[in-house]
Amino acid sequence: MKVTNLDAEQKEIDEEYNQNNTTISLIDNQNISETSTDISKIINDIKIHINDKIPIVINKEELLQKDFIVTEESIDRLRLITYYISRGANCLLVGPPGTGKTKYIDIACQVNHRKLFRFNMSANTKPGDILGKFIGNSDSLAGVIPVKCIYTQAFEEGNCLNFDECNLSPQETLQCTESSLDIGVLNVDMPGFPLKPIPMGDGFCLMETENPNKGLFANKRQKLSNKYLSKFQIIPFPDFLESELINISLGLARKFNYKGDENILIDLVKFHKRWSSLEEIKDDIIVFTIRQITTFIKAIINNYNPYNSVIYIYGAEYDEEKKNKLIKMLLEYNSFKNIKPDTFTLPENFPKIFPNETILETICTMKFALENKKHIILTGKEGSGKTFLAVKMAEWFLKSREGGAYSSNHIVYTVCNDNLKCGDLIGVQGPSKEKTSETGNKLIEWKEGFLLKSIKKGYVAILDNIDEIQAMVIERANPLLEEGQTQFNVFENQSDPYVDINDNFRLISICNKDKLMSLSPAFISRCIVINLNDQLKHLNKNKKKN
Repeated sequence: MKVTNLDAEQKEIDEEYNQNNTTISLIDNQNISETSTDISKIINDIKIHINDKIPIVINKEELLQKDFIVTEESIDRLRLITYYISRGANCLLVGPPGTGKTKYIDIACQVNHRKLFRFNMSANTKPGDILGKFIGNSDSLAGVIPVKCIYTQAFEEGNCLNFDECNLSPQETLQCTESSLDIGVLNVDMPGFPLKPIPMGDGFCLMETENPNKGLFANKRQKLSNKYLSKFQIIPFPDFLESELINISLGLARKFNYKGDENILIDLVKFHKRWSSLEEIKDDIIVFTIRQITTFIKAIINNYNPYNSVIYIYGAEYDEEKKNKLIKMLLEYNSFKNIKPDTFTLPENFPKIFPNETILETICTMKFALENKKHIILTGKEGSGKTFLAVKMAEWFLKSREGGAYSSNHIVYTVCNDNLKCGDLIGVQGPSKEKTSETGNKLIEWKEGFLLKSIKKGYVAILDNIDEIQAMVIERANPLLEEGQTQFNVFENQSDPYVDINDNFRLISICNKDKLMSLSPAFISRCIVINLNDQLKHLNKNKKKN
């Protein structure tokens, strides 16, 4: 098999490794080269080579420059993925949120000096979105032109392609690629495209990631067929061990130029693993990942109180009883014992409200999230004031940003229902309403969704009753909510597929407490969940009367 883009040292290793190894095709393969094979020889060869190191050169110093935290385990995973990519093998990375699946693919392609396309699947992804579609064009006599979409482009050019969250996609969308992976030729059977077969470009490989369709994700993912899975090397991504998580955390701290005591990070990781392993916690909808640790590190670098930061990040979703249990466990670690917590007070220029203990804590938690570029899921009982508080926090946040320019139009408020589709959030190609000097003969035009408008303009989007949306629809926003994300891929609009994310954009989702379990764990893990508890619980009769 031809190997490309490897340096001289890598080629030398490959030649040595492959010197006495041959590939024997199966009897039903069109490229068959053997009529029979000795299975005992294959088994013996596997036993001999099962512990061999995969022959891939990894430059650890170069990885550090690419913001990749080097550990022994991460190097082994990266070497495996890099090896497969170098040979054009398709891979499926399977594991829970926050285990770095997408990051590994990105780095592995950089190590191989390969161009990578990334496409985030959703419940509304259609074959045309990845193969080819018509878009409006005022210069065309017909008003539309056909364009090749991302799978066709990557396949023809020989680039790597990552289908992120592949099992969100309908089966028919993935199945339209099956034959091309088998025979190395793509036929785009769509109007407007020539029937000329497109040969697979040298080096093309399809990388996919998925959260397993079980446990917290049960019935929130599509089940991939065995036939489709047979096209891929499956690589499991388990939860991090405590030792690896400590090494990653210390690496992140150095990357972010943290100058404080590293013991607080070690204690934080130990608390993180211990708390998330409790029986009543590990089956909760909240998935504790490296994202919480990253948020903590960035917060204390920005001089937020470490004690309060843990309570905001880990405890905001709980009622008083469970939060007290969390605090008790946290104080068992030396780094947090002597830290005096900040008191809860209203932010400067916040609208006048009744300042009870519950609302003050909730406001301070939301303030922490918004200032640390985190998105929010606000929960609580029916009638607890979630919507009112979400709007007031959005107003305060927008007024507090640099320049302070604000109008009510900068808050996009939507009451969700089960008919809401990805097109409503992001946008759709639809018939052009009228012919103008700008549109010309264009028959189809891009109609922007309300969430995309918020992203571009720097608005605060409030999604009320988010539990009414299908879990696989709201996950279209997952890549938008990633830490440090600056661009959003709008594959639905081939005329302008990459949109810059305005620094002021925030998403506040509102959900009744008892409906939280209906949301996707992958979506939740990218937000801070904040529960608005009973505001009257600690008030005496006179205060209640007031």
